[in-house]
Amino acid sequence: MRYIILLLLPTLLYSEELDLPDSFEADPERPDAALSFSATRKYYKEKDEIQEKYRLRLSEALNHADAAEILLLSFSNVREIPE
Repeated sequence: MRYIILLLLPTLLYSEELDLPDSFEADPERPDAALSFSATRKYYKEKDEIQEKYRLRLSEALNHADAAEILLLSFSNVREIPE
């Protein structure tokens, strides 16, 4: 019994709340699907927050600019290299 408690203790201390939509239904044959889906949702939410901060900082930096250079890369004219 002592070993079971020791094994469960780290799981209880470091577990995160799942980020799942209300419509999510768990699949009994794939118990890991909820964890994977939750991790993916958290990743994209955190990525969006970082991108938002970046855009705000970039817009603040552009407020002090007196000129801008815009480049357009187009690969439509690239031909295949013959063998």
